[in-house]
Amino acid sequence: MDVKDFVVSLKEKGFELLSGINGLEKPLTSINMMENPDTLKWIKSGEFLLTTGYFMKDDEELQLNFIRELSKIGAAGIGIKKNRYILELSDRVLEEAKALSLPIIEIPYEFSLSDVSSMFYKELYERQSKKLRRSFDIHEQFMNIVINGGGIKELTEELGDIINNPVLITDEHGKIISNKNFLNHEYYIKDLFINVNNEYMLKNDFINEYCNNDEFPKEAIKYTDEINGEEVSFRIKPIVSDKEVYGYIIVAETNRKMIELDYIAVERALIIIMLERMKQKAIDEAKHFMRRDFFDELIEGKIRSENEIESLGNMYGLNSLYNYSCMIIEISDANNIPNVYLEISIMRQMREETIKMIEDKSSKKNIKTISIIRGAYIITFIPTKISEDSKESREFTVEFGKVIKEEFLKRYNGYNIRIGIGKAYKIINISKSFKEAMEANKIIKKMKNREVVVHFDDFVIYHLLNSSGNTEALKDFYNNSIKKLVEYDIENNTNLVETLEKYFICKGNMSEAAKALYIHRNTLLYRLDKIKEILNTNLENGEENLELQLGIHIMRLLSFDNKEPV
Repeated sequence: MDVKDFVVSLKEKGFELLSGINGLEKPLTSINMMENPDTLKWIKSGEFLLTTGYFMKDDEELQLNFIRELSKIGAAGIGIKKNRYILELSDRVLEEAKALSLPIIEIPYEFSLSDVSSMFYKELYERQSKKLRRSFDIHEQFMNIVINGGGIKELTEELGDIINNPVLITDEHGKIISNKNFLNHEYYIKDLFINVNNEYMLKNDFINEYCNNDEFPKEAIKYTDEINGEEVSFRIKPIVSDKEVYGYIIVAETNRKMIELDYIAVERALIIIMLERMKQKAIDEAKHFMRRDFFDELIEGKIRSENEIESLGNMYGLNSLYNYSCMIIEISDANNIPNVYLEISIMRQMREETIKMIEDKSSKKNIKTISIIRGAYIITFIPTKISEDSKESREFTVEFGKVIKEEFLKRYNGYNIRIGIGKAYKIINISKSFKEAMEANKIIKKMKNREVVVHFDDFVIYHLLNSSGNTEALKDFYNNSIKKLVEYDIENNTNLVETLEKYFICKGNMSEAAKALYIHRNTLLYRLDKIKEILNTNLENGEENLELQLGIHIMRLLSFDNKEPV
């Protein structure tokens, strides 16, 4: 307790505070009694001294020196027996005690010093007992929530009600799990929180400032800032077990300053929340490992039993009545992330949010996609009806990929996305679709200023050409078909190869080709004339045109594989 608590408990018994009112907030740890000034050697900081004053009666200077020494030691205060040896303290002594903020109380004549000591320890015992009972009550409140099936959300609500202040719970990465009245955005001050895609996270950099020798802080961190012209203190308490952090409890003292019982409530809540986090983490990890192992073996083609695939597939959401296309999403190029740990955390969160977005978009299309995270990739399995032909399946999955790409780029500025899609297969052969999607994704990386949603079939000609394995023959074909046009583009900084490619893609339709190239029709005519001159062709011979198209494909293939600097 502090001196004020002790004085208040004695007031009704006739004890009077004579001086030192400004020192009432001092902590009071124990009681000591003395009748000899030599006893000062054994007085400790925080002790309240009781005396009859015999050794300093009728000596004002000794009284002044005595209270000065007590103040230096850090004593909590002094109680002097009334009308025993000192009838009255002088104004000088009382003024000195006031200046030193050293409380002096007058002990009524009918009470002995041991009576006062007993009163203190009785009051302390009752306070500790009350605190202990309240602590048990709070613990029981929290335990009842868990026993009745509640979780961290309900625990947060209860804690907020008990301490009458906004409460926020985050996981170990700073992501918010639950909150109670922590809705005012002004509470999310920039020194403590970072806004990531319109969601707030506790700053890891702030926590790291309080870490010593790579050990996380185990005590509460106090941070004070000004909100709406008023000073507000934030208490950040790590949820720590041994050396593992499971999250943080953050309290904003906006309604009132926290008292001792509030800290007890936070400690009790912390223990229960930590156990809940440990339990949930263990469950999630077990489920994650089982699910991950199944999908790892599935996409690597290690499961050969159709019965096993059907039973495990049904458990994890795959339906044997459908074929599945594998869609691989890679997110990259985060900008302005100052902290590597934070970047990893943000990317992890972004992948999880992207999976939720995929699930939302797929439900609107009345399909049930399954998504997993594997390293830097999101792998999504898109169901298609077995009755659908390959063209229908391809068009559907590519369109779905474009929906995901557009929504992603809308949500996240400063990030790139690549989506490779494989063909649709039965579940037992889904590893083929995975390899095709990976191959499509690799090709996207080597392309510049081209589509970022690509199906494996878009490059079937490259796979066919590449399957020959005769690189020299491909180079010869390229040299005899399109090389002159490539060299002309390089020397004159033109883009005739792209013009010719768009012309073929638009099947010779001049208007469509001009529109695709964002140029005037007359400009296109001029470029085509130049192409005809360089390649010595009229672009009307079907066989010659096929050779030129194959030459462009070979140029791309050689460039992808870095077999020729073209």
